[in-house]
Amino acid sequence: MLDEAVVFELYRGLDFKHEHAADRLVPVAVVACVIARVRAHKPDLKLETVLGSPRPKSGQSEDGTGKDKAKADDKPKPVLSGMRLKRLMAARDPEDLLRQMRRAIDVLGNNPAVDVGALAVTILNWLHPERCDQTRAMFAFEYHAAGHRRPGQPTEPASPPAA
Repeated sequence: MLDEAVVFELYRGLDFKHEHAADRLVPVAVVACVIARVRAHKPDLKLETVLGSPRPKSGQSEDGTGKDKAKADDKPKPVLSGMRLKRLMAARDPEDLLRQMRRAIDVLGNNPAVDVGALAVTILNWLHPERCDQTRAMFAFEYHAAGHRRPGQPTEPASPPAA
């Protein structure tokens, strides 16, 4: 990872200082490697939201008849399986996070499109010793789409200031 010039260009582009290279260079390399898999930038389309979205229906049943055998109580399956999510959530070191994030991007198909800025921030925070737990928790929350708002955010938009 660290033998690619693009990693150092990204590091400088993020305006990180030389004295922090020991702590930040490897996470930046992970960002560069993961984002290289993304084919299009779509602002406001976060990876965790895409991965937690229901899979598109294929129109073909498992028995090949084309009839939908789904039960009324069956929930749609997310794009990223629960087992893969568990592996991703368990990733703590840069190499494992790189592997799991690449796999997550790969399940999006041939033309994965997400908000690359948000993805970069997620990866950097995931590997940050003080922000990692909150980052993983928010990733899981958004994956599961547990509500219409993030924890700690107001349920209604703030009223505009009085004129």
